[in-house]
Parts: sequence; structure tokens; C-alpha cells
Amino acid sequence: MNKSGETTWKSFSDIGEGWFPLVDTFEKLVDWDERFNNMPPVQITSVKEKLGQLRIYYNGGDVKTDAYASFVRSYSERVCEECGEPTSLRVEGHLIRTVCDECL
Repeated sequence: MNKSGETTWKSFSDIGEGWFPLVDTFEKLVDWDERFNNMPPVQITSVKEKLGQLRIYYNGGDVKTDAYASFVRSYSERVCEECGEPTSLRVEGHLIRTVCDECL
């Protein structure tokens, strides 16, 4: 994580603003473990949507980091990628998206 407290993943992310709080949550969980549980440093390398889910790619960390990323990926299926409101996965032809009725 960025020790200065700045969020740097936004400059290379490919997601809607509705999922930003999920990535922020991932960062906070990892930061806590880096500081207080001696977790190896984590560097986010990519933030993307894939198959309607939020995917966070990173280097470093440990099994807890994997669990946090899995939690965020699973939870993203219930949050509109664009606005952050509750929703569910939608299949539209060959596209899978997580957007609410208003953002569709």
C-alpha cells in the first residue's frame, strides 16, 4: 500500500465509481494487516471488471490478502458498478454486468 496514504489505483483502474468504496475497503484491510500483523507489503497492480465482478490484482501479501480480494469480488456482485446502489448481476446477451436499473 502507499505509505503516504494516497490512493494510486484510480489512475489505472477500469471500473465505475460505484465500486471505488470496495477497493478502498480492500486497501484499509490490507493496510491494517501490514501495520499490525506483519503482512508482507501489498502493491495493487490492476483494478478491473471481469464477468460482472470487481477484480483486484496485486503483488505481495499473504493468504489474508487473497481472502480480502475474494470477499470484495463476491460482494461486488451485489453493488452497482456505476453508482454503488444495491443490485445483482445481469446477463445481457454475451455481456455480464453489475448495474442497477437506473444506470442500465
